[in-house]
Amino acid sequence: MTWTRPEFLADVARTGILSPEYAEDVLVRLAHHSTAIEGNTLTLADTITLLVDERVPVAGTPVRELYEVTNHYQALARLLTAVADGEPLTTDLVRDLHSALMDHLTHDRGQYKTSSNIVTGASWRPPPPNASRNSCSSGPTRLNGRPPTSTTRPCWRR
Repeated sequence: MTWTRPEFLADVARTGILSPEYAEDVLVRLAHHSTAIEGNTLTLADTITLLVDERVPVAGTPVRELYEVTNHYQALARLLTAVADGEPLTTDLVRDLHSALMDHLTHDRGQYKTSSNIVTGASWRPPPPNASRNSCSSGPTRLNGRPPTSTTRPCWRR
């Protein structure tokens, strides 16, 4: 489900973690920089137009690039809710965030990868698919300084 600005701002208000203005600033910068590093061509100004003004910034922008940016509404709202609720950083939370970020972009959103990645021109090799699932430890982790309250395995130790 693609979220809208009013839905995002309503969730931000419910958490009480950030002011709406600051949350929107964080959203714009996070969405722009995290998608730019992956090759998204929208500029910071384009991202503001899309997320704050709720208009398509440039005619002919690939729909994929629009979803890559707008999916950050739900992902950031989910993260702020987790912090407000004292939810531990678990594999389920990471998968929820991945699912939100990949909405409309991939059929296996929120799932562990099943095929290997290749980074062209790099000497470093990403871990194989089975390592993603096994990389989470059994130690507790805290979000917002609170101990875990879930029985779900935390993602990493503090």
